[in-house]
Amino acid sequence: AAQGVEQRPVEPAAGTSLVRDVVRGVCPPLTSDRPPGPDITKIAHLIESGAFTDIEDG
Repeated sequence: AAQGVEQRPVEPAAGTSLVRDVVRGVCPPLTSDRPPGPDITKIAHLIESGAFTDIEDG
């Protein structure tokens, strides 16, 4: 999803930008083909750790 947001010609909302930044802290942009498993695992750990809770609560 972060990759898609980065391809849009408009700036995303503040919360969306923060989520993208957190994701990009652990998963670099796709510049070539790679297996998605490691990125999915990293994002799952972010979710489990509550990394998005403060963003969600505003």
